[in-house]
Amino acid sequence: QRLRARLYLRDGPLAAMNHLGPATLARNVRPSDVTAWLREVHKAGVKLQHPRAYLSAAFSRAMKADNDPTAEVGAIQFAIDSNPVVNVGGRSGVVPRDRKLSLDELKAFWREFPKYTQPQTASAARMIIAMGGLRVLEILGSRKSWWTGGANPQLALPKTKNATAHVLPLTQAAQTELKVALESADPDSEFLYQNYVKRAEPMPANALAQAVRRYCEATKTEPFQPRDLRRTLKSHLLDSDADLREEWVDIWHNHGRHADVARKHYDRAEYTRAKQKVADAIDQILGRTAC
Repeated sequence: QRLRARLYLRDGPLAAMNHLGPATLARNVRPSDVTAWLREVHKAGVKLQHPRAYLSAAFSRAMKADNDPTAEVGAIQFAIDSNPVVNVGGRSGVVPRDRKLSLDELKAFWREFPKYTQPQTASAARMIIAMGGLRVLEILGSRKSWWTGGANPQLALPKTKNATAHVLPLTQAAQTELKVALESADPDSEFLYQNYVKRAEPMPANALAQAVRRYCEATKTEPFQPRDLRRTLKSHLLDSDADLREEWVDIWHNHGRHADVARKHYDRAEYTRAKQKVADAIDQILGRTAC
């Protein structure tokens, strides 16, 4: 994201600084100037959502710095009275997605995706599927120490989007994929899926998203995003013949409101059994898919 922000604001051929002029003071930029810049970006075939958002964020940061009550008096640098991007309208070009892959599409993606990307990237996508559609960043940001083998293999997430710890048994498919991931992982990295450029960091979400986009373009597959795998797996779990209760699937995916309700009705033993039921159902689905 930082690289993309620099391209839109400073370094790229369509950067705002090039259009507005490097000598222009931030406080002198008007909404009409922003509109003119975004018009050029639009003519170049670029969707306006990200360029507009990054410029707006830059002005917002400057205004917060100017109006920081903890800063020393007289430390104002920008003297911006208002964010000139706020009132610039236009369509963002964002189309809400509600994509669910069919079992045939899931099967094809599992089988063919490794042909279009790096081994670690392919493994990350497969692990999201193998773990029943866990959140993309939960898989990409996972550390090797969170994955354990032995008699009770599991993934122990210390903190999730819901700000709670989440422990799940590994499916049979995930146990197999974990071995694959460890074989191709950087031995010096703490992450199971590392950043190819910044080796001390985890794989960024956009790296996986770009690889999925290339796969869709190359195979003429209806476009989808990695996050759609979560919706896909949850839908197939609920539609499966595994006799799963909806609250069990919510527990697996750690959905905040539903998971909280479910916890009130299950003791720890039942909670563990519910997760294992879902893990078994995931393997049943993948038994028809990952071949």
